[in-house]
Amino acid sequence: MIDFTPLKDGTQTLGELGASLSKQDLWDATDEMIGDLLSLLTDAVDADIVFVPSDPKANDPGASEEERDMAWTFGHLICHITAGNEEAALTSLAMASGILPNERLRYEMPWRDLQTVEQARQRLEESRRMCLSMLDAWPDQPHLEISQVIYEGWGTLNAHGRYFLGLKHTNDHVEQFHETMRQAKAARS
Repeated sequence: MIDFTPLKDGTQTLGELGASLSKQDLWDATDEMIGDLLSLLTDAVDADIVFVPSDPKANDPGASEEERDMAWTFGHLICHITAGNEEAALTSLAMASGILPNERLRYEMPWRDLQTVEQARQRLEESRRMCLSMLDAWPDQPHLEISQVIYEGWGTLNAHGRYFLGLKHTNDHVEQFHETMRQAKAARS
């Protein structure tokens, strides 16, 4: 697993840490993160996927007024992070191929459509397959000179850094995934 400590303690920017990772590091971290999320589905039932947890910190400024302060279900979290991972993977593939996209390459499936454990597993496995396939599609000599600054504090992101951004985003939600499933399982005990 990737050590995110340098980001937390401010000794490296996201771009610096991302650039220090090999393609194999990114591949392994993707596989491990999705595996961790899949392990949360052990003994889960469909009701756990749509369970609305208690989350006093819930705040999504990009959501509609009615959903802005809504706690996210496990299914909602899956839709959110898989969309982010796939966007990062597709953008990094374009960059590695010498193209800097001028728009976001993102699609997030409607979270209300993800309601069962089987759908959750399928979406996570599909996303893992898609992300790893895009990483495998990089050219042998990636264009690492192609870079972008999305947010000044993250530094400059090349293809490695852009892919890593998706992993960092997933890592930011791991605790939320665990707590949501913990609450869901506790509610049915």
